[in-house]
Amino acid sequence: MSQVFNCPLCDEFQAPDFRLLLPHIRLVHSTRPNFSLQCNIDNCTRIFRNMKTYANHIYGDHMRQLVSINVQAVVLLLSEEVTENVQETIRVMKKEENIKIDHC
Repeated sequence: MSQVFNCPLCDEFQAPDFRLLLPHIRLVHSTRPNFSLQCNIDNCTRIFRNMKTYANHIYGDHMRQLVSINVQAVVLLLSEEVTENVQETIRVMKKEENIKIDHC
């Protein structure tokens, strides 16, 4: 049985892949007043108030947990939020894990 990722902010969106949740959250929820999102990756309890810091946190602290996800697609989906520091992390992961990333 494949895993389904539910939006932590609404009951209306499910995705077969974690990376598909991120644009949904950014487009539907992140511009609302009082936006708040708890990480919940690997039991992390940090709370974020904007998508940029959330994305930076994911790629800075949880990159290894997400390495099985198609990294190139995630980077493209979140390109507005990805900083140079995060891109450097991806470059390092590419070298360490021999992952193909064409747009870094």
